[in-house]
Amino acid sequence: MLEKTKAIVLNKIKYTDSSIIVNLLSLKYGRTSIMVKACRNKKSDVKANIFFPLNIIETDIYYKQNRNIQLLKNAAPIYALNDISTDIYKTCIAQFLVEIIQKSIKEETQNTDVFNFIENAVIILEKSNKPINNFHVIFLIHLAKLLGFKITNNYCKQTPFFNIREGMFLPLFTNEEESLNGNESIYLSNLLNIKIEDFYITDVPYKKRIIILETLTRYYRQHILNDSEINSFAVLYEIFDK
Repeated sequence: MLEKTKAIVLNKIKYTDSSIIVNLLSLKYGRTSIMVKACRNKKSDVKANIFFPLNIIETDIYYKQNRNIQLLKNAAPIYALNDISTDIYKTCIAQFLVEIIQKSIKEETQNTDVFNFIENAVIILEKSNKPINNFHVIFLIHLAKLLGFKITNNYCKQTPFFNIREGMFLPLFTNEEESLNGNESIYLSNLLNIKIEDFYITDVPYKKRIIILETLTRYYRQHILNDSEINSFAVLYEIFDK
């Protein structure tokens, strides 16, 4: 059955000299893999260069339930995501977010709220001319909520230490692997209140931001990633080392 669906590109893998397999997050079917034939042919209507991380495309797919790889008929970009494909900082963030999405979302089922959030976040990242240092941190906070392991922002004088295992602020600092100190917990609590479109409104010092980002990735690893490593974190660390 030929189905039309909006999709977000995660990655692509060379299959033959002229064909690729593309992993998508689609609006209708969740995680989906598609075969794109002859995309390296100059006469092909579908070009391989549209399948870059986080590109948002409209697809026509020959969809068959329980088939591991679907067949693509046609695809075209919906937006011109020039910055995400060329700006090194935005490209680096895109690669990090893609790894988080791929490892966090496995279901081949529709989740409109998650898809719409990610689509909106991609557009915000593309259009923004504000400092994007905090963007990926805010993204992780909101995605966790949508995926069912929201961080509870109960920070106060009586509960001043964020705890990874509990996903909330506790009265006691347990250890460095599990808890943020008081100062870092204040920064995290402030970030938890920020909407994705307002990612730039608070300034977090570089070292504090890295600690919070490391804490959030450990939070993901513990609650949804089964302790899987985030390989793109090291690149992110170097690119934003300022």
